[in-house]
Amino acid sequence: MKKLPYFAVFLFFVVAFAFFAIPKAASDELDDLNNELAELTKALEMSKAATAPLESQLKAMQTQIDNIKARVFVIEADVAVKKKEIDSGYKALAKQQQVLYQAINDFYIDSYKHSPLLVFLSVDNASEVTQLLAYQKAATDRDKAIIANIVLSLTDLEEKKLALEDEQQRLSVIKVDLDKQ
Repeated sequence: MKKLPYFAVFLFFVVAFAFFAIPKAASDELDDLNNELAELTKALEMSKAATAPLESQLKAMQTQIDNIKARVFVIEADVAVKKKEIDSGYKALAKQQQVLYQAINDFYIDSYKHSPLLVFLSVDNASEVTQLLAYQKAATDRDKAIIANIVLSLTDLEEKKLALEDEQQRLSVIKVDLDKQ
């Protein structure tokens, strides 16, 4: 029986310890969890505050990229139109080339056929000489004008072609740059 009071006291201390110590430990863990939750919430808010400017910069960059894409689309359409114009210009030039060859041929043939000395010797009066020389000059001027117009058309077409190639090259650089962005 002597052991019973010791056992009762021991049992009292165990129950008291379990009643007071365990809830205290759980309370401490709960406080620790609340502190960690507060720290995590604070870190989350700081992270949101730090990423907000970056998100706005990203949106601004995306808007710029979309604007560049729109301009590239317009430039590509313009390049396609210019390319069609140049192709049709070359087709027209092929037709004009035949006219040019004929005009050059006529010019050289007429330059030998209508010699001023031959005109003076073959015509009877001065009015016919004047008329024939005026006709020859008009025909020569017409042939020169045809030749000059075709050469100017060819020069203009070549300039357009070079400008188009330059624009296509710049467009490809812009596309590469856009893909990088």
